[in-house]
Amino acid sequence: RVLAFASLLGSKLGAAVSILCLNVSISTVNSGFMGFNVVLTLMALCYYVIPSWRTLVLGFVGLWFTLGVQVALMKIFSLWSIPIMVLPYCLSMLPFVAFDFKSISNTTKGPFIQTIPLDDLTTPEQHFSIFGKGAVVLPLVEK
Repeated sequence: RVLAFASLLGSKLGAAVSILCLNVSISTVNSGFMGFNVVLTLMALCYYVIPSWRTLVLGFVGLWFTLGVQVALMKIFSLWSIPIMVLPYCLSMLPFVAFDFKSISNTTKGPFIQTIPLDDLTTPEQHFSIFGKGAVVLPLVEK
């Protein structure tokens, strides 16, 4: 249910930001190009990051970063009529997954964003129950 909510939110926000802020044509948005990579990004962030209010901040950063990469790649690849497919998702998620947030944190409470160790990856619903203290509880998720 968490990933379904993230995908719904990603598609709606991706389409809205594309039309209102990035001046993408409505036909491009209606074809689904501007929402797909954002959906993948928000779903991956919900899966790899410990759920908290900070994850929402990271989600909005990921949304803007993915759309920026996508618009730039669309301009470049349109010269050769090559489709970009999921390349914006891959390029925008790489820093979020590979970045070590612990090394830049100087607070006593730990890093601003905490990723889930690969050995502990389960479902986002179980992440809410395991890391429940700092987790944002959505109305769709039972605690």
